[in-house]
Amino acid sequence: ARLSTGEQKKRCPVDRAWLTCIYLACKICDYAVSIDMFVRSIGGDPRLMKFIILDQEIEVLYRLGFRLHISLPHRCIEEYMTQIRDQANLEKPEKLYYPINRFLGSMWFTDICLLYSPTLIALAAVMQGVSRCRENIDHFVNHNLLGCLPENKKKDVLLIVRDIRSTVIKSGSPPK
Repeated sequence: ARLSTGEQKKRCPVDRAWLTCIYLACKICDYAVSIDMFVRSIGGDPRLMKFIILDQEIEVLYRLGFRLHISLPHRCIEEYMTQIRDQANLEKPEKLYYPINRFLGSMWFTDICLLYSPTLIALAAVMQGVSRCRENIDHFVNHNLLGCLPENKKKDVLLIVRDIRSTVIKSGSPPK
Protein backbone atom coordinates (compact mmCIF):
# COMPACT_ATOMS: atom_id res chain seq x y z
CA ALA A 1 0.00 0.00 0.00
CA ARG A 2 1.12 3.53 -0.56
CA LEU A 3 -0.05 6.51 1.39
CA SER A 4 0.71 9.79 -0.25
CA THR A 5 0.43 13.43 0.67
CA GLY A 6 0.86 15.68 -2.33
CA GLU A 7 4.39 15.37 -3.61
CA GLN A 8 5.65 13.33 -0.67
CA LYS A 9 5.02 9.60 -0.82
CA LYS A 10 5.73 7.09 1.88
CA ARG A 11 5.43 3.36 1.72
CA CYS A 12 3.26 1.74 4.30
CA PRO A 13 2.92 -2.02 4.73
CA VAL A 14 -0.68 -3.12 4.28
CA ASP A 15 -0.84 -4.77 7.72
CA ARG A 16 0.11 -1.49 9.40
CA ALA A 17 -2.54 0.40 7.46
CA TRP A 18 -5.10 -2.22 8.47
CA LEU A 19 -4.07 -1.95 12.11
CA THR A 20 -4.55 1.80 11.91
CA CYS A 21 -8.01 1.30 10.36
CA ILE A 22 -8.98 -1.17 13.07
CA TYR A 23 -7.79 1.21 15.77
CA LEU A 24 -9.80 4.04 14.20
CA ALA A 25 -12.89 1.82 14.23
CA CYS A 26 -12.28 1.12 17.94
CA LYS A 27 -12.29 4.87 18.66
CA ILE A 28 -15.77 5.35 17.24
CA CYS A 29 -17.78 3.45 19.84
CA ASP A 30 -18.75 5.09 23.14
CA TYR A 31 -16.61 2.80 25.27
CA ALA A 32 -13.62 3.20 23.04
CA VAL A 33 -10.46 1.18 23.36
CA SER A 34 -7.50 3.36 24.29
CA ILE A 35 -4.38 3.23 22.14
CA ASP A 36 -2.47 1.60 25.00
CA MET A 37 -5.05 -1.17 25.40
CA PHE A 38 -5.14 -1.67 21.62
CA VAL A 39 -1.39 -2.05 21.15
CA ARG A 40 -1.16 -4.42 24.14
CA SER A 41 -3.70 -6.69 22.47
CA ILE A 42 -1.87 -6.97 19.14
CA GLY A 43 1.54 -8.05 20.42
CA GLY A 44 4.95 -6.80 19.43
CA ASP A 45 6.64 -3.74 20.86
CA PRO A 46 3.79 -1.57 22.22
CA ARG A 47 5.73 1.68 21.92
CA LEU A 48 6.67 1.00 18.30
CA MET A 49 3.13 -0.06 17.37
CA LYS A 50 1.68 3.02 19.09
CA PHE A 51 4.07 5.26 17.17
CA ILE A 52 3.27 3.57 13.85
CA ILE A 53 -0.50 3.74 14.32
CA LEU A 54 -0.56 7.33 15.54
CA ASP A 55 1.88 8.35 12.81
CA GLN A 56 -0.45 7.01 10.10
CA GLU A 57 -3.77 7.91 11.69
CA ILE A 58 -4.41 11.30 10.04
CA GLU A 59 -3.14 10.11 6.66
CA VAL A 60 -5.40 7.05 6.72
CA LEU A 61 -8.36 9.22 7.74
CA TYR A 62 -7.63 11.54 4.84
CA ARG A 63 -7.15 8.76 2.28
CA LEU A 64 -10.34 6.98 3.34
CA GLY A 65 -12.29 10.23 3.14
CA PHE A 66 -13.15 10.38 6.84
CA ARG A 67 -14.23 13.68 8.23
CA LEU A 68 -13.01 14.46 11.71
CA HIS A 69 -15.70 15.69 14.05
CA ILE A 70 -14.92 16.45 17.64
CA SER A 71 -18.03 15.93 19.72
CA LEU A 72 -18.32 17.88 22.92
CA PRO A 73 -19.10 16.02 26.14
CA HIS A 74 -21.66 18.59 27.35
CA ARG A 75 -24.77 16.71 26.18
CA CYS A 76 -23.49 13.52 27.79
CA ILE A 77 -22.87 15.43 31.02
CA GLU A 78 -26.46 16.67 31.00
CA GLU A 79 -27.69 13.10 30.49
CA TYR A 80 -25.58 11.92 33.43
CA MET A 81 -26.77 14.82 35.57
CA THR A 82 -30.40 13.96 34.80
CA GLN A 83 -29.77 10.39 35.90
CA ILE A 84 -27.97 11.59 39.02
CA ARG A 85 -30.86 13.91 39.92
CA ASP A 86 -33.39 11.11 39.40
CA GLN A 87 -31.55 8.09 40.80
CA ALA A 88 -28.55 9.02 42.95
CA ASN A 89 -28.88 10.17 46.52
CA LEU A 90 -27.18 13.56 46.30
CA GLU A 91 -28.60 16.51 48.22
CA LYS A 92 -27.78 19.23 45.68
CA PRO A 93 -26.55 17.80 42.37
CA GLU A 94 -26.31 21.33 40.93
CA LYS A 95 -23.20 21.93 43.05
CA LEU A 96 -21.37 19.51 40.72
CA TYR A 97 -21.52 21.93 37.78
CA TYR A 98 -18.72 24.22 38.95
CA PRO A 99 -16.07 21.48 39.33
CA ILE A 100 -17.33 19.77 36.16
CA ASN A 101 -16.91 23.00 34.18
CA ARG A 102 -13.45 23.57 35.68
CA PHE A 103 -12.51 20.05 34.60
CA LEU A 104 -13.78 20.69 31.07
CA GLY A 105 -11.87 23.97 30.96
CA SER A 106 -8.66 22.14 31.82
CA MET A 107 -9.44 19.37 29.33
CA TRP A 108 -8.95 21.75 26.40
CA PHE A 109 -5.27 22.06 27.33
CA THR A 110 -4.86 18.34 26.55
CA ASP A 111 -5.55 16.04 23.61
CA ILE A 112 -8.22 14.11 25.54
CA CYS A 113 -11.05 15.12 23.19
CA LEU A 114 -9.14 13.56 20.28
CA LEU A 115 -8.39 10.32 22.11
CA TYR A 116 -11.63 9.44 23.91
CA SER A 117 -15.34 9.52 23.25
CA PRO A 118 -17.53 12.29 24.70
CA THR A 119 -19.28 9.72 26.89
CA LEU A 120 -16.04 8.75 28.62
CA ILE A 121 -14.93 12.37 28.99
CA ALA A 122 -18.33 13.27 30.45
CA LEU A 123 -18.15 10.38 32.91
CA ALA A 124 -14.66 11.48 33.96
CA ALA A 125 -15.87 15.08 34.39
CA VAL A 126 -18.84 14.01 36.51
CA MET A 127 -16.68 11.68 38.62
CA GLN A 128 -14.19 14.51 39.13
CA GLY A 129 -17.00 16.88 40.10
CA VAL A 130 -18.38 14.37 42.59
CA SER A 131 -14.92 13.84 44.05
CA ARG A 132 -14.32 17.61 44.39
CA CYS A 133 -17.64 17.96 46.23
CA ARG A 134 -16.63 15.13 48.56
CA GLU A 135 -19.54 12.96 47.50
CA ASN A 136 -19.59 9.33 46.46
CA ILE A 137 -21.61 7.86 43.61
CA ASP A 138 -19.51 4.74 43.00
CA HIS A 139 -22.45 2.43 43.61
CA PHE A 140 -24.62 4.48 41.24
CA VAL A 141 -21.94 4.44 38.52
CA ASN A 142 -21.27 0.70 38.85
CA HIS A 143 -24.89 -0.39 38.98
CA ASN A 144 -26.84 2.22 37.02
CA LEU A 145 -24.46 3.66 34.44
CA LEU A 146 -22.23 0.65 33.83
CA GLY A 147 -24.57 -2.07 35.07
CA CYS A 148 -25.05 -3.74 31.69
CA LEU A 149 -21.31 -4.25 31.11
CA PRO A 150 -19.41 -7.37 32.16
CA GLU A 151 -17.09 -6.86 35.15
CA ASN A 152 -13.89 -6.84 33.07
CA LYS A 153 -15.33 -4.14 30.78
CA LYS A 154 -16.42 -2.08 33.79
CA LYS A 155 -12.86 -2.19 35.07
CA ASP A 156 -11.54 -1.14 31.65
CA VAL A 157 -13.96 1.80 31.48
CA LEU A 158 -13.08 2.90 35.01
CA LEU A 159 -9.35 2.68 34.19
CA ILE A 160 -9.89 4.88 31.14
CA VAL A 161 -11.90 7.35 33.23
CA ARG A 162 -9.10 7.41 35.80
CA ASP A 163 -6.55 8.04 33.03
CA ILE A 164 -8.64 10.89 31.63
CA ARG A 165 -8.97 12.46 35.06
CA SER A 166 -5.27 12.18 35.84
CA THR A 167 -4.26 13.60 32.45
CA VAL A 168 -6.55 16.60 32.85
CA ILE A 169 -5.47 17.19 36.45
CA LYS A 170 -1.79 17.05 35.44
CA SER A 171 -2.42 19.65 32.73
CA GLY A 172 -3.18 22.24 35.38
CA SER A 173 -6.22 24.40 35.77
CA PRO A 174 -7.33 27.02 33.28
CA PRO A 175 -7.15 30.71 34.16
CA LYS A 176 -10.10 31.87 36.26
